[in-house]
Amino acid sequence: MGASLEGEWRALCAALRDAERLVAAEGAPDSPRDRAEGYRYLTRFLAAGVANCVAYADPDYPVFGRMIDHALPWGLDNPDTLYLQAAVRGGARYRIHGNRGSAHHLDLQVNFGHFAQGEIASWGTIDSIDGHRLETAPDGSFELTLSDDEPRGGNQLRLAPNAGFVLVRQYFADWERERPADLWI
Repeated sequence: MGASLEGEWRALCAALRDAERLVAAEGAPDSPRDRAEGYRYLTRFLAAGVANCVAYADPDYPVFGRMIDHALPWGLDNPDTLYLQAAVRGGARYRIHGNRGSAHHLDLQVNFGHFAQGEIASWGTIDSIDGHRLETAPDGSFELTLSDDEPRGGNQLRLAPNAGFVLVRQYFADWERERPADLWI
């Protein structure tokens, strides 16, 4: 393991020790159930971080991964929403394709920053398109281009030099009848 990786690993372990202090702090709820829930939250947050910051974090070989779901809730999540993300970078060109599905609302965003930075003010949206503006074929299939080129309308989202990830939100009003989008990047 290189010195840089060792340093990153030690920083992660130190952050986990710091997070434990929040669960065990004086004045924090201290019943066995409260403590167990606190540690469970930390493990979920860690698992979500590994998925989003390691497994799905390569902008040269991006894949859509679940950002938050019923098994890994870590906050800010809506139970009627399916969240996906894929890493991207400015200066590249990407093609998202698939089938729009039938979710009540679909939104695709190119964002800068990252939630893992711990400061929501450090990230934001560069460009977005919702399911109403997304041009689809009669069968629901579509292609969407992401690039630094100036958008010329249609299915295109603008990247910027600081682009970091594509966030997909799908909101469902009827989980039994609506189906999620099938997406590839």
